[in-house]
Amino acid sequence: MPSSKPSKNATKSDLSVAKPRVQGAGKATTNGVKAEKRKLEGRAKDYQSFAPSNHFRLSSNPTSRRRRGPATQQSGNSRRSEKPTIVLGGLAGSGKSTTAKLLAKRFALRRVSAGDMFRAMAKEKRMDLIEFGRLCEKKTSIDKALDLRMIDEAKRGGAVLDGRATAFLTRKRKIPALRIWLAVDPEVSAKRVAKRDKLTAKAALLKSAKREREVAKRLKLLWGVDTTDTSYYDAVIQTDDYSPKEVVDIIAQLVRYGRH
Repeated sequence: MPSSKPSKNATKSDLSVAKPRVQGAGKATTNGVKAEKRKLEGRAKDYQSFAPSNHFRLSSNPTSRRRRGPATQQSGNSRRSEKPTIVLGGLAGSGKSTTAKLLAKRFALRRVSAGDMFRAMAKEKRMDLIEFGRLCEKKTSIDKALDLRMIDEAKRGGAVLDGRATAFLTRKRKIPALRIWLAVDPEVSAKRVAKRDKLTAKAALLKSAKREREVAKRLKLLWGVDTTDTSYYDAVIQTDDYSPKEVVDIIAQLVRYGRH
């Protein structure tokens, strides 16, 4: 069994820990239930059994540590769900859709994807994503309406949401959620996109890079979001060497021990 002692070089943003063992992680995290008043470094120790160095880290952003409130909250005429709210972010090919589907099934959550809605709107107008993105630059009301829809869904709770601005906006509006960034190596991303879109890896890489520039430009203009900044997220998971199930197991541990 891996040692539970943290590395002497461990920091808030990069924890040097042992080889992941998702099974049995509960023993290493038993005391984590009472960790609300600990410093983030102390909290991070609870996840030693499944957090490999450079593959998983907890956010060092102090705003990620919120006070636990009632499981159900009143919001307008509706009650917030007792189920967790999980926000996923990541580049194309990072596994957002697969992870969202598995999380929705495991926790019986609604699944809401800004990307799916964006693609459906582009298809309706018979445009590819780059063309539709340029239209959104001119008509910012399209992106704004989409992002506000995501905010409304987050307020309801009990959902897994994927959208590039959603983590930033839910944190800014102090909406309770577990925010996860799914990191991926560009070459791995390109291979996944190439397989999905039936392209060569080189073409997929160029396509993804071009679309990312368009997305970054639009969100910067609309919300002031820096899409390269992962500090809006509570945790970053490098997905390259994990199966989808292992990624979901890690997120499930964070949900269970109060990071949402």
